Amino acid sequence: MKLKLLEDLGNDKAGDVVDRDDEKAKKLIAAGIAKELAEVDGEDDEDKDEEKAVKSLVKHIDNKLNEQKLQVDATVEKSINKHMAKLKESGFGISADAKGAVKAHDFKNVGDFGLAVMKSALGDVEAKGRIDSYHKKAAYTNTSDESALFPHDFSKTIWEPSTNYYDIVSQLTMWRTSQQTLDVAVLDDKTRANGSIGGITASWTAEGIGVTESKPVPATKTMKLNKLAAFARATDETGLTVYNVNQLIGGLMTKAIKYQLNASVLNGTGTTNPKGMLIAAQNPALITVTRATANKVTLPDITTMLSRVYAPEGLSDFVFLFHPSALPSLLTMKFPNDSGTTPAMMPIGDSGYAANFQYKPFATILGIPAYMCDYMAAVGFTSDFALVNPKAYFGLQKENDVSGVEESIHLHFDKYIQSFRSRVFFDAGPSRTAPVTPYSGSSTLSEFLVLSTNT
Repeated sequence: MKLKLLEDLGNDKAGDVVDRDDEKAKKLIAAGIAKELAEVDGEDDEDKDEEKAVKSLVKHIDNKLNEQKLQVDATVEKSINKHMAKLKESGFGISADAKGAVKAHDFKNVGDFGLAVMKSALGDVEAKGRIDSYHKKAAYTNTSDESALFPHDFSKTIWEPSTNYYDIVSQLTMWRTSQQTLDVAVLDDKTRANGSIGGITASWTAEGIGVTESKPVPATKTMKLNKLAAFARATDETGLTVYNVNQLIGGLMTKAIKYQLNASVLNGTGTTNPKGMLIAAQNPALITVTRATANKVTLPDITTMLSRVYAPEGLSDFVFLFHPSALPSLLTMKFPNDSGTTPAMMPIGDSGYAANFQYKPFATILGIPAYMCDYMAAVGFTSDFALVNPKAYFGLQKENDVSGVEESIHLHFDKYIQSFRSRVFFDAGPSRTAPVTPYSGSSTLSEFLVLSTNT
């Protein structure tokens, strides 16, 4: 009988396989010194089966965990992509200048960088490699929590996705050009009397009868980029008394440029600056509504404005804009008249940032969003109150323009003065050449209406 020794026996060692006659084999098995080889093999097989089952279970659990992780990663990535969509527009976070300067990273824009950071945190090796490669190329030594990771060129982008006041610039229909000027088509259809839209007329016809011919009536408008710039200086003493002065000045310059852009879109003269939406000489489609009561905005003013609105696609893109000094009369305005009990203006709570980076309106007037803008005229003057559709106004940006804050210590090197500068190229103008005469009625309609000066 073949036995497997469980302990040393004479010259044989534990684990050896020996051959003994049945009587001696039974005695060795009874004494616990050996086991029959067939029994041992059976136990080994059982151990191997058990080990295999455990490994299979561990592998199954590991696969399930990986599947869940992939599902979480996919959900997170989808969410990041959705919320980064605004940042991924071509107007934001452009990382190379107009001359194609070499950059220290391969991130396409702010959204691409943010997604890489998120993926790296979830264990994505490729994303981590991209960030590590960027650090090596940039030779980053800054240990600030605010800027150690963020690409320098993105952190200085002027075209921010949000602002702390109503950003009318971001609501315009935007064009981009690599040249100084751009010819764009604007609508020259001044009448709907014959039922035409942009000069195109649809007509009923019968079998075998030809269709009435019509042709579009566009006009060409030349838009020209204007330069808006800011310049500032800071001494060593300023840096000692003001915390993080570089970041402070950069932020203030960005806000100053954004503010001037918005103010000029509404009030520009068209000379080295945009054509103002609320200036009759610059916007031929503007309609001025006669004010009912001096130094006030009243419900009759608003209803008259609404009756003159040209809105073939509805009022969803229209907004009211008003100067803060007009607020008292707006808050006391009643519906349907001054003796009514229902307020016509309804303030909105939590007028801060929305999740999609769009600034919430201060209030609604008859259901239309209303924004308070201090770059409007004071109450009683033309343009203290307006009803406009920003989408019907064109904006022009320079293509692939890195509009950032640049710093230098060399301008006044001997005086220990640091200089800061920034600039953007921009223009704006109307998308049509005149108000529209409606299909029925004689009063013209427009997407841009303001109240007149006191009479």
